[in-house]
Amino acid sequence: MDVAFLGRERSSYRSRLREPAIRGAQLFAATGFALAQPLFDILGQNVAFFAVRGSSTTEIVGFALVVTLIPAAVMLGAELLVGLASAAAARVLHFVFLAFLFTVIALHVLAREDVLDGALALAVAAGIGIAGGLLVWRTRFASSFLTILAPAPLVFLALFLFGTPVLKLVTSEAAAAVDVDVRSKTPVVLVVFDEFPTVSLMDRSGRIDARRWPNFAALARDSTWFRNATTVHSHTEHAVPAILDGRIPDPDALPILADHPQNLFTFLRGSYRFEVIEGITHLCPRDTCRESSSSRSEETTVTQPEASLAHDVGVVYLHLVLPRRYASELPPIDTSWGNFGVQETSEDEATGTASAKGTVPACSRNICRLSSRITPTRSPTLYFVHSLLPHAPWLYLPSGKSYGGNVRVIPGTDRGTFGRDTWLPTQAEQRYLLQLGYTDAGLGLLIRRLKSTGTYDRALVIVTADHGVSFLPGQPRRNVTTGNLAALAFMPLFVKQPGQHRARVDDSFARTIDILPTIADVLDTRLPSPVDGRSLVAKPLPKDGLVSLGRTRGEPETAPLRELVAVRADALQRQLQVFGSGPLERVYEIGPRPELLGKPVTAFRVRRSTHARAELAERELLTAVDLSTAFLPSNVNGVLEGAGREQLDLAIAVDGTIQAITRTYTDLGETHFNAMVPERALQNGPNDVRVYAITGSPSSPVLEELPSEGVTYTLGKKRLEASDRTIVRVGTALSGEVRGEQRGANVILGGWAADIDARRPATTIVVLADGTSVFVGRNGNLRRDEIKDRYGVDKAGFLFRLPRSLVPDSGTAQVRVFALRGGTASELRYLPGYPWPTGG
Repeated sequence: MDVAFLGRERSSYRSRLREPAIRGAQLFAATGFALAQPLFDILGQNVAFFAVRGSSTTEIVGFALVVTLIPAAVMLGAELLVGLASAAAARVLHFVFLAFLFTVIALHVLAREDVLDGALALAVAAGIGIAGGLLVWRTRFASSFLTILAPAPLVFLALFLFGTPVLKLVTSEAAAAVDVDVRSKTPVVLVVFDEFPTVSLMDRSGRIDARRWPNFAALARDSTWFRNATTVHSHTEHAVPAILDGRIPDPDALPILADHPQNLFTFLRGSYRFEVIEGITHLCPRDTCRESSSSRSEETTVTQPEASLAHDVGVVYLHLVLPRRYASELPPIDTSWGNFGVQETSEDEATGTASAKGTVPACSRNICRLSSRITPTRSPTLYFVHSLLPHAPWLYLPSGKSYGGNVRVIPGTDRGTFGRDTWLPTQAEQRYLLQLGYTDAGLGLLIRRLKSTGTYDRALVIVTADHGVSFLPGQPRRNVTTGNLAALAFMPLFVKQPGQHRARVDDSFARTIDILPTIADVLDTRLPSPVDGRSLVAKPLPKDGLVSLGRTRGEPETAPLRELVAVRADALQRQLQVFGSGPLERVYEIGPRPELLGKPVTAFRVRRSTHARAELAERELLTAVDLSTAFLPSNVNGVLEGAGREQLDLAIAVDGTIQAITRTYTDLGETHFNAMVPERALQNGPNDVRVYAITGSPSSPVLEELPSEGVTYTLGKKRLEASDRTIVRVGTALSGEVRGEQRGANVILGGWAADIDARRPATTIVVLADGTSVFVGRNGNLRRDEIKDRYGVDKAGFLFRLPRSLVPDSGTAQVRVFALRGGTASELRYLPGYPWPTGG
């Protein structure tokens, strides 16, 4: 055999591999810096992202390997395929990939430094990306330097898995805990609510406002209310474990059993039967709490059945690389540890029916799951629930009904911090208080169940919350500062001992870490290891102390209890001034001109605006209200057109009576408004809702009606004919899809719609029954990040909950869904399971 020939063949083979190998190395290096490093950095510092999801070792390692290896492999594969047809085209594609990755790296740097924002940041990043791509394409030094960086992603991977707290999740084993022989037969009931400041419960005397919160007041009559109780951390992943293990939180600890081996569950597991429902922690041993599950299992939508790790990672990543202006449009990542942007469907909404009194059981977020497990058993039992009530998103009314709209958005917050405008925080607090009414009803449901099973009187019942929440202008909602320490520190704590039927108010220095030693004391048992808390029922407590709230990073925020009590007293006065006391109806009576509420429009001088109009969101829901369902469109919101940028005071009238006062606000160049109308204001069937700008003097107000007539559509031949005599041509310019579901008394329609070529979302979704529109909704009320990732189109999703009275039953009529943008309409693709015939 010719040795020279074999040598030439091997040399030729190596030569053919050399260029793809270099390209692969460069893509591997660039994707490492553009994707892997930013994600590994933020998630390595916030490993609770995985812990609260209960992510397994396989899931975490698999995620890390996918992020490190797959993007570069996909890009290289595309280049090789293109190279089969044209080597030059493959080189151009390589340049495009590198320019894109360098642009992403530049965006990450600009977003982190916050030096540029908006379109300018995108343009500068794109310029840097193109320049970087050209440099690598045209110069040997840059090309060689990028190739040499190929091992960097493997370094990032190793640091993430072995150099951050992720290592504890990947290598954690079952924690060893000392077993305790607890001889007591006393049932223990521990209910932990979430994001719940104590001041919300108070009336003018500093007592529980019994007319507003009847079930908390009833519990207070049988228990000891530690009115000045404080938490030890402002974030759930540290605050709830502190309740369960009685220790000051370690900032590096995760909410998992491995980091909290001695806790309430390991203390009682050898002696008690468990009915445990954890919210986001995983402290109960799996062999003891096999049925325990996260409350996130209750959250589903027709568009996104389950929260996925990939989806949540995508939201986190976009927060890292997008300029502030665009990141503000993403689902917030400071209100939960997953399921970002997914709207909630609760247990009671699944039934879709209301009682004769118009109420719905307050069952969501684990309340009815625990209630159903309370039985008349005489076996010693621990009942534990962490309920994400009244935590955002706020979507529940005191009656138990829910309202729609983009409920996960909190207007006026920028990365979790309220602006200086006092109106938007006030509206957020109003929605919170209404959901607190729902929380009060949920507590009543649990107490009634405890009483009906004969458990209540025998039990040690403790009701508390993990921390408070702030509605102060210019302050974060959740991250603790000197300015919001009092709002976050105080949370409710009620302790009802077995057989107690006497109310006590104790203003001593009590903390959430005192709960576990209190349980041990009442059960007449010693804890197996020392804790930082002390029993609340053993001996007199100090009247003052240093309140300390830990931070995720940095030193704790501290202040003497007496100083924070004084700050809370001032906050109570402000709360009473804005929201009053007594029945919850008073919570609706807010706004810049509350004296107009309840008055007929005819009592004022009215003129019709000639330059501005109001576009009501989902107005058809207001014309087809069904009080027998669990849904009520009491959140009236929309956009003003032609109104300019000046902030306006608005009156919302229902059937000729002013039911809400609100103010406009500006978001991304549009003038928005939002208002909550009382439940009693809406009647069965059509409701005439009108929007008025309030002008004139306080003594002689003038109402300027902002026209808000809705447009209806009729389907013709390849066109939609609008009631305003415009014609919209039907074609294929827009893309999208829709799912449909009949759920109880509701119809759920969800999907997305966009002009992919123009990278713009559709503006309107039209639902037609037998060719005539029954609903016209504004697109974009649901963020679909996978659509943004795939097509580069933001605000392309929608989710509408419609009463069955609007939409025919399946099989009885054609129900077709069209998307509109400008003068173009396209019918959406119907996904499998769509229950109506379409003919399209």
